[in-house]
Formats: sequence, structure tokens, C-alpha cells
Amino acid sequence: WGHQPAMVVCTFLENYDLSGKTIIPFATSGGSGVENAAAHLKELYPAADWRPGKLLRRGNAAAWAKTL
Repeated sequence: WGHQPAMVVCTFLENYDLSGKTIIPFATSGGSGVENAAAHLKELYPAADWRPGKLLRRGNAAAWAKTL
């Protein structure tokens, strides 16, 4: 998505009140990290409690999710 969140994610955030909810962005891309997309999402929806995200590759998703 070129360092941007997928439009479906932006549409979801626009349609649901997630004020005060904890959101941890993640991506399964093999190329770029989540930092730019996460920063863009924080700008669009600052009322949420944003936590650092992660780029998940080759099977590390389950191990990472268990740390949350």
C-alpha cells in the first residue's frame, strides 16, 4: 500500500467510535514497515490509544501476539 494504510482500514476507523480503545497496528507485507502507515492512522484517529505496531513476517505473528 505504499507506506499507507489500506483504505478499508481508514473506512473502518471513520465508521466506528474507538475513542480510548487500544489499537496496535500490524502488517504482513514483506517489504515495508508499519511506521508510516501507523503515523497516518494516528493523525486520522487521534482519540484511540495507539501502541507501537509491528511488521509480521514468516510465522512470527503468533509469537508476537502472545506478547500482547
